[in-house]
Amino acid sequence: MILQILKNIKTNEFFTKWSDCWSCAHEHTFSPIIDTIFITDFKISGKNYNQRKANARNLAIDLQNTYIYYDIYTSYYDTMQLSNIFEKIGKRYGLLTEYKENGIC
Repeated sequence: MILQILKNIKTNEFFTKWSDCWSCAHEHTFSPIIDTIFITDFKISGKNYNQRKANARNLAIDLQNTYIYYDIYTSYYDTMQLSNIFEKIGKRYGLLTEYKENGIC
């Protein structure tokens, strides 16, 4: 699952798009009036567990900061999708309590 936060340059509107593949994601950004604000495929990387845990923490922080900085409102669908994804990531890397305390899931 790929999440994109995009901005229409002409209308200054922000919107989110969910895609199943990268070619589908690229179709959303093909137009020159669409600016990519944030994009992630929620893949956690790192050589060891601590690096992957730090990467998972940073992903949540970056996404949350993007929503706050650009004052983006989420739909119920977006909130549900993000909550489910971060719940899985949180369980895997021991961040579930931290995510819940910060309103991530």
